[in-house]
Amino acid sequence: MSSLINDNLFLFLLLLGGILVCIRSHELFSTPSPRNDAQWLVDEMNLQFLTGPRQFASGYAFYLVPVLLLYVLLSVSPELLSLSMGIAGTTHSVGSLTIAGSEAQTFAPMLAATAVITLFSVKPFSIIEHAIRRLSHNVAGIPQYIQDIVRQIRQMNFGSISADLPLPRMQLDHVTAIPGLNNDLAAIGKLHEWIFGTTSILVWSDKAEKSAYLNRQKALDAYDSLKRKLVTSYSDDDDTLSTGWGLTDEELEEIIRQAREARVQLTRLLAVLVANQDEPLPSHSMPELLKDLVERAQRKRAGSHDINILAASTMAGLVISVLIGTLFNSTLMYSNELIVQTTSLNVSDNALLINGQPASAYYWNTFIEAAQATWWDVLGVALIFFTGCATALIYRAACINRADWEQWGQSRRPVFQYVTAALLTALSAGLFYELFLFVKLVAWPSLNVRNASHFASMLRDFGSDYAINGLLALLAIPSAIALCCISDDARDSDNVQNQLYDSWALKLVWSVGVVTMLLYLLIRLWIGEIHPLPSVLASLVVPGTSFLIMSLAYWYIVEPNQVSKDEPPTGDADHQQFQDSAPPKKPVDVVRHTSKELETT
Repeated sequence: MSSLINDNLFLFLLLLGGILVCIRSHELFSTPSPRNDAQWLVDEMNLQFLTGPRQFASGYAFYLVPVLLLYVLLSVSPELLSLSMGIAGTTHSVGSLTIAGSEAQTFAPMLAATAVITLFSVKPFSIIEHAIRRLSHNVAGIPQYIQDIVRQIRQMNFGSISADLPLPRMQLDHVTAIPGLNNDLAAIGKLHEWIFGTTSILVWSDKAEKSAYLNRQKALDAYDSLKRKLVTSYSDDDDTLSTGWGLTDEELEEIIRQAREARVQLTRLLAVLVANQDEPLPSHSMPELLKDLVERAQRKRAGSHDINILAASTMAGLVISVLIGTLFNSTLMYSNELIVQTTSLNVSDNALLINGQPASAYYWNTFIEAAQATWWDVLGVALIFFTGCATALIYRAACINRADWEQWGQSRRPVFQYVTAALLTALSAGLFYELFLFVKLVAWPSLNVRNASHFASMLRDFGSDYAINGLLALLAIPSAIALCCISDDARDSDNVQNQLYDSWALKLVWSVGVVTMLLYLLIRLWIGEIHPLPSVLASLVVPGTSFLIMSLAYWYIVEPNQVSKDEPPTGDADHQQFQDSAPPKKPVDVVRHTSKELETT
């Protein structure tokens, strides 16, 4: 492998080919996959407009990982073939394959990039690419995010019919008698005002306007077509429909169909505007339902709330755990070494030479050694904690979106749900931790390995001695379950219940540290790695404390006083319209009522 690292031309071509693969991958990821539910909205629109920038970047990164892994694997395949032949003890290959030395290895990245780009357009590899793309779109929230906004708009109660539509006042009673048409016309009037009226000038940012520009004409055409149909359906003489309200079934169905089409197009266009609103809302008075809709979308578009908190708590816990772990390990190493020296060599604690070093040099080198050992241990723990807990929280969020998530309560014991979350946590954390160990113990040291037999020995050692350490991913299960419960209870806790919540949640978090230590000890017993008492204590304290600190950081951020800002008050009538599919008892005219009147209603 070192020959490739030292080949500057190979590195340049590897970087160039990687850029080409990334560009092509971005083009593919920005295109709806076959049978994608977002196809109805993206005839001429980039998928980035259907979700937030963070979600889009997360989905693209998820899509890019297997693509780049395939590219890198093909790029180093000549070197891997040489290594495998060296391990087998042969220099001959079967067939017409010949190893041309540096030529095949140096220009392999460009051939690999061409192969990856071409394979994605040829069956059956294109089918695999479509599956990866659909999964990546789900990670990015495409089209779930935009569909969620559309669903919220559909659940709104728009009140009375807007005066902007050409309906004579005497005929409002006739319109309301037609099932569904009254609601459609009321929604059309308000939606048109929010998108194209004076409200739009005050609310929408340049990015939102740009995102909706390509689909604007469809909504305008549907709205204008409905207006023309309504105008031609009335007589100027008797202020009635031109047929004396004796429209044929076909004519009446056409009016209802056009009203439904106009509402659908305006709803989609408003959803795109809301999804891309990237500026703070104006402080002046504006329709309350629109304000609530935009605020909710902005909170969700900013990224997954729980995942952001998890990332922050992991980083904070990593720093604190490294400091505490370094002090603990260095103190343990100092005391153990001094005791050994005193009992075996009868050297006092104030001796100038310990292990052949001056006292200051010994203490400093021991501290550096403890810091390095702690860093790698805590880094692995942080990786297990974040990947495992993130998987559990993502699974929880997906279940909540499907209304399948049940909270643990006195009368409910959703054991299967938490068992599923635990299994997903262990699998995800195990995969990433094994990759972490492979990079640390094999991939990184192999950069300076020139002998194929030495590299093969490293692989064998990893498979026989280190791969089993992936069982440590089970340590993420207690924290993942605890974080799911804390997130559930934090969002259900009001100010009256804060004290009870704090007591219960703290007990749960502290139990994470104890359970993690015991689980770590059991895993070490299973692996067969039991060392003298100081090493056992160090191996228990550092991971247990790290998991405890990271869980405490998560609990501190999501405690009810913090979360109450992100969740609407339970008693607010306007927010209830988003949560309950049933319409309110009394229709609310969102344009003509002030916020105070809406709360009273």
